[in-house]
Amino acid sequence: MAFRSVGHQLSKLEEVTFLNNEIKTSNYNGNVSFAKLYCAQCNLLYFCVVNNAENNKQLKLNNQLCFPIYALARDIIAAYRPFLEAIDITYPQYLTLLVLWEKQEQTVSQLGEQLDLDSGTLTPLLKRLEQKGLVYRRRSTTDERSVLITLTEAGVSLQAKAANIPAKLMQAMPVSSEELETLQRIICKIRKNIHKI
Repeated sequence: MAFRSVGHQLSKLEEVTFLNNEIKTSNYNGNVSFAKLYCAQCNLLYFCVVNNAENNKQLKLNNQLCFPIYALARDIIAAYRPFLEAIDITYPQYLTLLVLWEKQEQTVSQLGEQLDLDSGTLTPLLKRLEQKGLVYRRRSTTDERSVLITLTEAGVSLQAKAANIPAKLMQAMPVSSEELETLQRIICKIRKNIHKI
C-alpha cells in the first residue's frame, strides 16, 4: 500500500466529502488533528492535516493575552523616555533608583530580587550608575561576600527631579487611578502564579 501526503489542509466540511472511504482521525499533542483516509479505488492511504477551527482561533495574534501586555510594556517604557532623558538616566536605572530611594541601601542580591534581574544584567547597570556618580558600591563589613549599594548625594538629589514623573505618566493614560490599581493587582496575581505553569 502506498502513502501519499495531501498538500493542503482539510476543513471538517472537506473531510466528509471523501465518500465511501474509511476515515480515522487522531490528535497529535492535543493541538493538531490528522486524518487517515483510504481510497479503495486507487489503493492509496491519504495522510491529511485537519484544519481545526478552534485551534486556529487560539493561534490568532489578536487573541493572545501576551501580545497586548508586551506591546503595552514597550509603549509605557517609550512614554518614560523623554522624562528620563531629561535627568540623564535609562528606564532600568530609574527602576533601580526607585528601590534605593525607598530602601536607602541594598545588597546587589536584594536589588536583583526586587527588580527580577540576574547579576549578569544588574552588575553592568550598577557600574553605569556608579560612573554617573549616583551610587557607590562597597563590601559589607559583616559579610565580605555581599556588596552594598548606596546612593551618593547626587543620587539622593535626583529624587526631587524625578518626583513628578509618575504624575506625568498618569496624565498620558486615559484611565482612572482605580482602574490602574485594579490592573496592577491583576498583573501581580498573574506574575505570582505564572511560574507554576
